[in-house]
Amino acid sequence: MDEAVADFLAPIGEREYSPLPGEVAKRWGMPLEEWREIPVDRDTSRAQQLFSEAGMSTEIEILVPKDPKRKEIGRRLATGIREAGRRASVSPVSWTAFLEKHVSGSPSDYMIYIDGTHGGTDPDSFVYRILHRDQEGKTQGIFYDNEEVMEKIEQARKTTDREKRRTLYEFAITKALRDRALLPAYSYRNGFGYKDTVENFRIHPNAQLNPRLVSPDGVVSVDDSDFLGNLLGGGDG
Repeated sequence: MDEAVADFLAPIGEREYSPLPGEVAKRWGMPLEEWREIPVDRDTSRAQQLFSEAGMSTEIEILVPKDPKRKEIGRRLATGIREAGRRASVSPVSWTAFLEKHVSGSPSDYMIYIDGTHGGTDPDSFVYRILHRDQEGKTQGIFYDNEEVMEKIEQARKTTDREKRRTLYEFAITKALRDRALLPAYSYRNGFGYKDTVENFRIHPNAQLNPRLVSPDGVVSVDDSDFLGNLLGGGDG
């Protein structure tokens, strides 16, 4: 996955190793280095062995929306699966069809899907919608069955103690990653250009909230006294 992200996303995107965006994970003191070590290196022989042990014989369908980047990631995955001796195909569909199919849980719709999500600065806005059983058939189609993980997520949603919540979410994410319930792939970088006369501009981790002109840190303002001076006739000349 590192290679695929570097090939298809850089420099506008970067690899992620958890369901949390990197900045959110850092703010919450999550073990990013530990999570970085969880994905395994490419090993075609081991993949062949696991497919054989699982008795996999059906074609593996990778469901993606008609997004060029996700289609390329899907094709790279399909190539790796075929190299391991199993049939695989990529099924690009419209957004409407994708939203319906990727939460169905039906093997006739997908065995792998490549989705995206967004949220705020709290881990819950990602973890709950991606992993919890209450969101099956709504925001996710993973159908991950781990009672302990579900309990940790529910406990985290019932307390306001930040450190306790951090520990609970850390456990849930780590367990899901080690169980291979999901494979985090990438996130896009949010970038904005603005003049040095603009003050208090902050980029929000939720791309849909940008550009953010009012925030708890203040109001965006423009200090352009040179322009105003010229406009009012007070400039040089």
